[in-house]
Amino acid sequence: IEDAAITQSKIGQAAIGTAQIEDAAITQSKIGQAAIGTAQIENGTITSAKIGSGEIQTANIHDGAITHAKIGQAAVETANIDFPSFTFKFSENHV
Repeated sequence: IEDAAITQSKIGQAAIGTAQIEDAAITQSKIGQAAIGTAQIENGTITSAKIGSGEIQTANIHDGAITHAKIGQAAVETANIDFPSFTFKFSENHV
């Protein structure tokens, strides 16, 4: 088979599957921009180890997604609170 003799139009639909692709053959440079979306990512495949420091920004977090149960004890310190935007609500038994 000559170089470039097998073109996309000569390959049948579903003719190439996982068994025909060598390990590490599909690299980042071969994947198109936005080719992988939520539907292509299996649950549990993106782990903390795969998320870089500072990669998740406020815009990526849904309202109400961070709850008391998800914040470790003593995880938020005074230095982490933006006091000018912090509002105190006074009631009979609470600040």
